[in-house]
Amino acid sequence: LQTFVECTPCVCPCGDACTNQRFQKQEYVAMECKRTVDKRGWGLFAKEFVPKGTFVIEYMGEVINKKGYERRKKEYAQEFNTYFMQLSNAPFEMIDASR
Repeated sequence: LQTFVECTPCVCPCGDACTNQRFQKQEYVAMECKRTVDKRGWGLFAKEFVPKGTFVIEYMGEVINKKGYERRKKEYAQEFNTYFMQLSNAPFEMIDASR
């Protein structure tokens, strides 16, 4: 997993010509949301070839530690739409994209 930090347009010396503002300019790979083949849920599928290392889309959520993750996992136990994605083991970091 690779994380990115973008330039802020009003501070970047390149201004509008800056190529490090993909989130803000919504420069995403063409995608479609559709049911998975096994009908287990929905997925996001690329509509074009995506070369290795290409920025696809941002993943949004709150970065939490192990203690926060364990607490929220119990808190969300009865909810249907929850999703966590682990960023790293040391230190333990998880993204809670449930809210």
